Amino acid sequence: MAGIADAVPPWLLDVTDVLAWVVIGAFVLGAALELTARREDAADGSLAAVVGAGRRRLEYARRVSTGAWALFALFWLLLFPHFAFVHKSYVEGVLALIAVPASLYAGYLLWQGRDTLFLLSRSTAIMGLIYLPSRRSRPSRSPGCESPRRGGC
Repeated sequence: MAGIADAVPPWLLDVTDVLAWVVIGAFVLGAALELTARREDAADGSLAAVVGAGRRRLEYARRVSTGAWALFALFWLLLFPHFAFVHKSYVEGVLALIAVPASLYAGYLLWQGRDTLFLLSRSTAIMGLIYLPSRRSRPSRSPGCESPRRGGC
């Protein structure tokens, strides 16, 4: 008898692994644009030129970061079946589903002008740059680490 876990495609985790890097890349790009927008130097050095150049770059940062939040929502939506049906962790499944509207709402508020959410976007970028490489590192994937009966880590 095939269960619902068999209905979850095996390639889904490969897609979410790639999507995670794309999402973090979008957050990093948005953070870089936002930080440079606040430090923009204009060629002529006038205050009006500096403010105008910074505002344009800040709008680019806002668009990129809002897109990153939308992609983050998609990431959590794609992970829901894996958590709920493969791992049978309904807590993680429910939290993944809650993360979808929460991410979309954060992107919406950022789009509407809530600049304080740039800090959360930068924090998400930093978290991803720390977490994703360590999650895929070889020492944590060695056979000794996966089976405590054979020595563990």
